[in-house]
Amino acid sequence: MIKLSRLTGRYDLEERAHDILKAFSGSISASPFSHAYSLMALMYEKEKGQEVVIVSDSYEKAAPFIEKINEEFRPFTVSILYDPKDTVLYEIAPFIKSYSAINGKTTAYVCENHSCKAPVSDLKEFCSILNEV
Repeated sequence: MIKLSRLTGRYDLEERAHDILKAFSGSISASPFSHAYSLMALMYEKEKGQEVVIVSDSYEKAAPFIEKINEEFRPFTVSILYDPKDTVLYEIAPFIKSYSAINGKTTAYVCENHSCKAPVSDLKEFCSILNEV
């Protein structure tokens, strides 16, 4: 639910997940081995995560950026590939409308705690920002 919150920009979902974890905290504390997924959600909630939006008009152009995200284990990173022509994504994640490609190039936005760094179109710059965590 927390990951879904970060993907869609619906922060009410993150609050609900927090309430659920709080409601079951006694049971989780008493038997942590029985609540592995709850503990993963708790870690996800507490860790500084990254949200990455890649704006591109084709998967082929975005592929190098996606490969860099997937090269390493990044359990607290969520990513979205956004084609501005895809109006369905607007319904799921309305915040996505404010992201655009710079000079028609594939552009990546790396955000932490809902605050984005300057967008980049250069793959080396993207790698540098992605690894700042």
